[in-house]
Formats: sequence, C-alpha cells, structure tokens
Amino acid sequence: TVENGDYRTKKGDDYAARIYITFNYDKRNLNLGERIKYETFRTFSRFPNPLRAVNYIWANNAEIGTIAPNAYTNWVYMIAAESGTENSGIWKIQTQNLYEDFKAAFGEQPPRINGIAIMSDTDNTKGSAVAFYGDIIFRKDE
Repeated sequence: TVENGDYRTKKGDDYAARIYITFNYDKRNLNLGERIKYETFRTFSRFPNPLRAVNYIWANNAEIGTIAPNAYTNWVYMIAAESGTENSGIWKIQTQNLYEDFKAAFGEQPPRINGIAIMSDTDNTKGSAVAFYGDIIFRKDE
C-alpha cells in the first residue's frame, strides 16, 4: 500500500494498484453547470477527462467495498477492492461486478466502456509502490 495514501484527499490520491475504467458518457447528459465545467476543463487541460469512470483501488485505509467520489472530481468514483497491508506480497484474484458498481456510484445505467488503464502511482504522496497485474477479464453474467 501507499503509506500516506488517502482516497478522500487530493494529497493522498495514490494507490499501489488501480484499475481505471472509463465509459463513453455523452456530455449532453450533464446538467448545464457540469457541461460548463467540462468545457472549461477541456479548454485548459492537455489531458482528457472522462465524464464517467470507476477505479478499483488498493487503498491503505478504506473499508473494502467503500464507494466514494475521487478527490478531484465526482465524474470518477473510487471503489476499495482491497485495503491495508494484510495481503501485500501475495497474488490475489479479485472479482467485481462493474455493472452494479457503476449503478451504485452514479445512480444510472452504465454506458459502454471506452478505456481501461492499470496504474500504480505515488505522485501526490511522494511515496513508492510496486504492483503486478495478471489477466483482466470482462464477462457478461449469464
């Protein structure tokens, strides 16, 4: 885990392991204030900002199953799939229900996925982290 990580703060927005899933969300579904925010961000940022994303994180101090908005934007939700140091150093198979998690986070049906990233980052906490990722498989429940 990242020693000073804290999913609730910008300063602590770092995770030893993160799977970042973005969705093809139509900006026309945003209210006027959110559309203005999006267009402003797009104008001044060189990085794309997803309008809807779910991040499965290995946090250091969140109860497993916690669903919370990202410290930077409510367009991204963090879901604690793992927390603490108890399982550090061992391979773990993790299963999540992305469909239900998206609905729980955003209160609406998920649009199509348009991006997946894996991340280990410590830019905010200035710590360090190493994570290994195995196969990431998406399947439809029958």
